Amino acid sequence: MRALELFAGTGGAALGLHRAGFEHVAAVERNAAAADTLRAAGFPAVAADVRSVDFAAWRAGVDLLWASPPCQPGSIAGKRLGAGDERDGWPVTLRAIDACRPTWFLAENVLGWSYHADRCGGDAVACPACDLARIQLALATRFAFSGTWLLDAADYGVPQNRRRLVVWGGPLPLADEGPTPTHAHPAAAEVRGLEPWITMGDAIGETLHRGTCERRLCYPCE
Repeated sequence: MRALELFAGTGGAALGLHRAGFEHVAAVERNAAAADTLRAAGFPAVAADVRSVDFAAWRAGVDLLWASPPCQPGSIAGKRLGAGDERDGWPVTLRAIDACRPTWFLAENVLGWSYHADRCGGDAVACPACDLARIQLALATRFAFSGTWLLDAADYGVPQNRRRLVVWGGPLPLADEGPTPTHAHPAAAEVRGLEPWITMGDAIGETLHRGTCERRLCYPCE
C-alpha cells in the first residue's frame, strides 16, 4: 500500500504508517532539518512547501493520503482564526486530494477544530468548527464515505494522553466511534476487559544505563 504524506514533520506519522505496512511515495515537509531527518530514517522526503507541490505527479498511485495540517488556526492556545489564518492547511489538502485521487484519506489535528469560536455566528472563515463542517461537506463530495473521530492515543497503547481529531474519507464505511480501543484508564481497564494505559516508564525503561538493550523497544544502543 502506497502513502503520500503532507506536513510530514520529522516522521512520527511516517513511522506508524510504515509499521502498518505502507510504503511512502513521498513525505512533503518544508522544514529542511525535518526533511533531513525523514531521509535519514529512510523516507522519500520532499523538502518543499505543500502549496508549491504538483500533486498530479502521484495521480492514481496513492492508496492513502495522510495530512497533519498546522494546528494553530484551530488550537485553543492560539487566536483560533480558522480559515482566516494564513497557516490554514486544509485548502491545499483538498487540492492534493483532487490532484492525486487517493483511495483513502486520513488527517489528524487538535480538538480545537471541533469547538465553535465565541464569535462564531456560523461563519466558516471566523470559526474553526464551522470551517471543519465545510471541510466535511467537501470530503463527502469526494469520497463515498467520510467522517470524524475524537480519539486519545493512550487508548491505543501510546504512553501519553494525546487527544486528537481524526478526519477520514474512503470507499467503505468505517465505525462511527473509530478504531476499537486496546487500553483504558487503569481504574476502568479490568472492567472493560482492556489493558491499562502504558506509562512512560513502562515504554522507556532503564534507557539511561548501559546493559539495558532489551528494554529499548525501538532503537539499538548505537
